Amino acid sequence: NLIEMGQGRLEGKVAVITGGTSGIGLDSVRLFVAEGARVVFCGRGAAAGQRIAQECGGDAACVFVAADVTDDEQLKAVIDTAVARWGQLDVLFNNAGGGGFPFPGVAQGTAGQAMRFLELNFRPVVTAIAHAAPHLAKRPTASIINNSSIAALRPGFGEAPYAAAKAAVDAYGRAAGLATATAT
Repeated sequence: NLIEMGQGRLEGKVAVITGGTSGIGLDSVRLFVAEGARVVFCGRGAAAGQRIAQECGGDAACVFVAADVTDDEQLKAVIDTAVARWGQLDVLFNNAGGGGFPFPGVAQGTAGQAMRFLELNFRPVVTAIAHAAPHLAKRPTASIINNSSIAALRPGFGEAPYAAAKAAVDAYGRAAGLATATAT
């Protein structure tokens, strides 16, 4: 393990992590809590989310909110839960996303099929940043982390619309970071 967990590097911080019930999101929830952060995370699997929250310290340190990140109001509720519960927001980790949608290839695929990738991978990033930005602006060391993919940079790592959605995440993150930095 390259990171020694439990050093308290995130003590006093509040984080929101989307897609926290599996994979990178689950590992991030565990790591953030181990480093002292209070975490609100979301996912679609309520049973798994509740179990993970309890394993990570329960209501004192870790809260699960069942949410579909493609639903703007549900995603806003995740961020609002963190702020209502702990009075601040220091980290937004846009982790939720993925592929696996039917796409017959660029010669047969439709815009509607491609849009499903954007709806899952890009839209939640825009929505979460918009809702979190006013809270993050109040914290001098706030951070936004957007989980992307090598597919955004190199062909052969996913369907074309998945790669496009992840490239959009990268570009939006850079532009949003600059806009946020110059607004303060």
